[in-house]
Amino acid sequence: MHALEKILASHAGVNQVVSGEIIKAKIDLAEVNDLYLQTIYSFYEMGGKKVWDKDKVCFVFDHYAPAPTIKTAQIYKEMRQFVEQNNLTHHFDINTGVSSGYARGWLGISRYDFSCYRFPYYYPWCFWMGEII
Repeated sequence: MHALEKILASHAGVNQVVSGEIIKAKIDLAEVNDLYLQTIYSFYEMGGKKVWDKDKVCFVFDHYAPAPTIKTAQIYKEMRQFVEQNNLTHHFDINTGVSSGYARGWLGISRYDFSCYRFPYYYPWCFWMGEII
């Protein structure tokens, strides 16, 4: 299994997972960066009302700082509203000066500086477990 599959299997309490499989796993941290406004839309489309744990969701604005276009500024506005509505503890805004890898380390979530885009799968919510089995 790929390293990410091992992590997900461990947190789902199963021996193995495969790409495309839907699992229920214990999540240490769900990270959303400024490229994925669709994550918020999907949250509501799937019936989400409120984030399950305000300490286990992290928003990181590190790709467009400051917002280069009006569209990007609107994305930031919607993400900030979501952060405020859910009273999220961890929001690294454009003036924070951190990358997503740094944020995970700063939160004590990860010993590794991996980002989900380095894996061969696309995960709009970066489920980060902080250990490799």
